[in-house]
Amino acid sequence: MIYLIEDKMIYNSDSGDIFITDSEISEKLTRTENHIFSLLVESHGKVVGRDYLLENVWERRGLSSSGASLNQYISILRKKLIKLVNNKEMIITYPKEGFSLSQNAHVENYTEKNHSLSSFKLVKRASLASAIMIIVLFTILISCVIRLSSTQKTMFAQDNIGKCQLISNTIISKKVKESIINSIEKTNPNLQKECRNYPAKLVFHYQEGGNNEKDMFFVSYCPVDASNDKVSYCKSIYSNKWSRK
Repeated sequence: MIYLIEDKMIYNSDSGDIFITDSEISEKLTRTENHIFSLLVESHGKVVGRDYLLENVWERRGLSSSGASLNQYISILRKKLIKLVNNKEMIITYPKEGFSLSQNAHVENYTEKNHSLSSFKLVKRASLASAIMIIVLFTILISCVIRLSSTQKTMFAQDNIGKCQLISNTIISKKVKESIINSIEKTNPNLQKECRNYPAKLVFHYQEGGNNEKDMFFVSYCPVDASNDKVSYCKSIYSNKWSRK
């Protein structure tokens, strides 16, 4: 699940990734930190009992639990949240009872509102020249996605990653295809998990670089609705200055 907190903090409860939409600040929660924080976010505004946290975060995983460990992790989470949103009252302590994510904190389910989270930092990380190229390639990618929704005549099936079908609007060599798949798997480990469980189209546009330039490609992840075999939405993955090995 993906949440928007305080109108600027994007939190992915599946991966533990947090980043601020208008800056380069980001954070990766550990497994235990993420488990605690996800339970607090899911129960936003309500007290989550100490015993409930100890049982679900530690004991159900076969780990020994203690109140001291819980307090320590809560302290770590507070420090990270202060760095991200500068809010000291995000996590409220109820002595001898438990903790809660402050009901004053604005929290909303962001999963269905925006599926292009990876595009937030796209332009900020590119040079002016690269930004121009991004716009051109993005336009081409959108064209590919539109074609995907209406017809398959101009699309070429390249390979599969689990249940995800890799397709493009051009024929590419086996070497380039393998390199692109390898790059996708390295830079987007969570995508592999999604492809193992859910059918989708991976639509990409590839551009080969010149003599002193590196290759560039866009990939759009488009989940398929199993009930009607149609694309439900797309989110973009971008890899810039990518070298073929």
